[in-house]
Amino acid sequence: SSNNQFGAYDLFLYFQAFDLVLEKMKNSKFDFTKVQSLSGSAQQHGSVYWKDGASDTMKNMPANRYLHYILESSFSVKDSPIWMDSSTSSECQNLEKAIGGPERLAEITGSRAYERFTGNQIAKIYKKYPQQYKDTERISLVSSFLATLFLGSYAAIDYSDGSGMNLLDIRRHVWSEKCLDACAPGLKEKLGNPMPSHAVLGTISPYLIERYGFNPDCKIVAFTGDNAGRFKLFYLAIISNFIYRVPFMSGGRPKALDSWVGTREGGKWSG
Repeated sequence: SSNNQFGAYDLFLYFQAFDLVLEKMKNSKFDFTKVQSLSGSAQQHGSVYWKDGASDTMKNMPANRYLHYILESSFSVKDSPIWMDSSTSSECQNLEKAIGGPERLAEITGSRAYERFTGNQIAKIYKKYPQQYKDTERISLVSSFLATLFLGSYAAIDYSDGSGMNLLDIRRHVWSEKCLDACAPGLKEKLGNPMPSHAVLGTISPYLIERYGFNPDCKIVAFTGDNAGRFKLFYLAIISNFIYRVPFMSGGRPKALDSWVGTREGGKWSG
């Protein structure tokens, strides 16, 4: 939902979409055991607020229930702010003033303060709903939220998506203490440590293994924002075009590429 200033998304719809896609794949007899790793991208700047105790809930999820029923009470803020929200002008002004002006903020985080950026959205929630902020155990971006659903535990925010929050020191790859303090208290603990975009966060959750038959060794790689993901796909499209032209010219696939191109079936490459 959105109006002239406010933009938010019902978390329940995120969950329903997640469950629906996996159920359709299961019903179409998709073989989840062949999935060796997965990653993804999601709409940038949106934020998700996990309630105290949510991490414990994720440790004990019954595989006979849909995810949206299991986790429906695990959030301190129901409506997730998204990039369309422009209601944080005062928070932007406060952040720039605390850091030493828009130019100084841009030197640290890569840009001046913008209303849609997550740090300013968090500052607004802290100011308007202090108890809900206090009850928040973890704050995810939409990308790390989706990674969390696959991982079954809190996924780190990647450097790329984290750079669109007005919080990350883009040169040091750590949260800026000054920016954090200007937005809300205790924010560093609620965000967790950021990670490289190529980081392997762990293996897929026991819930998804039991419910859908995922390969227990399936690795979850950090998710990122949609713009960064689009750039990666563009780059991979160029590489793929080169790769599939090389065998035509040389009479076979270069062996050096076998470690990361295509999928294995019965020990042989296909596709």
